[in-house]
Parts: sequence; structure tokens; C-alpha cells
Amino acid sequence: MDAGDRWLTYRDTAAVLGMSPGAVAARARRARWPKRLRNDGAAEILVPSLLLETPTMSGGAVEPLQRPTTGPDRNDVFVTLQAALAELSQGLQREIATRQALQAQVDTLREDLAAARLANAVAQQQIAAERERRERAVRQLAPLERKLAEHEDRQKRRGFLARLLGV
Repeated sequence: MDAGDRWLTYRDTAAVLGMSPGAVAARARRARWPKRLRNDGAAEILVPSLLLETPTMSGGAVEPLQRPTTGPDRNDVFVTLQAALAELSQGLQREIATRQALQAQVDTLREDLAAARLANAVAQQQIAAERERRERAVRQLAPLERKLAEHEDRQKRRGFLARLLGV
């Protein structure tokens, strides 16, 4: 919250910003501006000072700048505007470079994600193949274990007679 922020009704904010009260309400919701109710029941929102300092809009167009009337002031204004334009252009170039770098990172991350998804699919196929081999081995092992158990049972029963006969 900035010291220059002001509590205004939707209607007052709409008048200052040159918007409809509905548009102001939508903007306040999107930007999550604090809201409060006055004692008389009117709703107020905390409008950022930055918006209150910008040129007002009337009918969708920015109010024209007042032109200086004297010659030297025009040159000063022109030089000031050129400097501001150069500064804005540099800022724009920095933002473009930042955006391109971020886009390159996003592209790299997307490629990494695609490769990881492919590796995951291959690993899932390998897991399924290993699971099938294990189940096949278990199926083949079951009859052998059953034969071994039968053989051990026979050995236990024959063990006493074999000891008696010395076989």
C-alpha cells in the first residue's frame, strides 16, 4: 500500500480513469484491490496512486499534451521526449531479450519433458516385460515345486523302510 493510494467509490474511480463502473469493478477484482464498505453502505476500493497520476482518459483517448508556446521550451521538450523515448526503447529491448531468454528456457524445459516422458514410456514397457517374465517363471516353477514336495513326501515315507532294509 502506497501513501498516495486513495479510497474511492467505483463511480468516482470510473470518472477518474475514464471507464465504466463495471469495468472498474472487474479491474479491482482482477488486481485484488482492497475493498471496504462505508457507513452509508457505499463500497470503496483502494486505487493505486500510479493510476491516479497517469493522464485521464476521456472517450477512450488520452488528453492531448499542452504544447509550449515559446521556442526554447519546445526544444527542451523535444530533447526531453527524445531522451524518454530512448530510455523506453532500451527498456523495451531489455524486456525483449529477457523474454527471448525465458522462451529459450521454456523450450529447453519442454524438450526435457518430452525426453523424460519418452524415457518413462520405455521404462514402463520394460517393467511390463519383466513382470510378464516373472509371472511366466512363477507359472513354470509351480509344477516343479509340487513335484519336489511329492518327492520329499515319498522320501519321508520310504526313509524308515530304507533304514530298516539298509537300502
